[in-house]
Amino acid sequence: MRKKWLILTYIVLFMFLTSTALFAAPQQKNGYVEAANTYGAVAAAKVTSLSGNQNGLTITVTIDGTVVAETYQTIPNNASGEYTVGDYKVYVSTSGNTKVDSCFITYAKAPSELGLLRVVNPRPSRAPIEAVGLAPRLATVEGKTVAVIANYNNTMPPIARALLDVVKNGTVIFISDMEVAAGQSPRPVELEAPIVNMSLRDFEANPAIADAIVFGNGF
Repeated sequence: MRKKWLILTYIVLFMFLTSTALFAAPQQKNGYVEAANTYGAVAAAKVTSLSGNQNGLTITVTIDGTVVAETYQTIPNNASGEYTVGDYKVYVSTSGNTKVDSCFITYAKAPSELGLLRVVNPRPSRAPIEAVGLAPRLATVEGKTVAVIANYNNTMPPIARALLDVVKNGTVIFISDMEVAAGQSPRPVELEAPIVNMSLRDFEANPAIADAIVFGNGF
């Protein structure tokens, strides 16, 4: 008989732990929806103390700092649950009188479903380049300094070498550490003398050293 009661106790304990796990609050970081699927929406909750064991709960949903949904309702002390805030569902867990333990969006519609448009600033991050006229065409490159700037370096080195026969008594500078494309590292090479190898940073510090520039995207 004692053995049966022991088995029954284990069964009841197992059912209790299982139900607790099933109905436990979702994790604060993940919730039911991945962060990417909240489409930039952020939820915040504030609790104000009322009389007795009642509190006032205000939940706000914002996108880029703009309030898109808000709700207020009365809750008891230590309340937790999922609340409807406009087109969103937000899980909030509270403790004590006014403490918010967790607050996160569990369901969100895409901005297109809400009739919202995301406005993006089309201006580039870099400062605008001052437009200037074309430099006067050189009558000759003899005795001049010509800079060759390349990103890929399969075709530009032969051009730099060929310029040695054209730029008599002058200087040929070769620059090959320019960024090739987003996510790709530059592949600089050094050419033999008398070609002068220079970094793009050093050249940008004093571009006036060149009388002419040959720029190419060689493969």
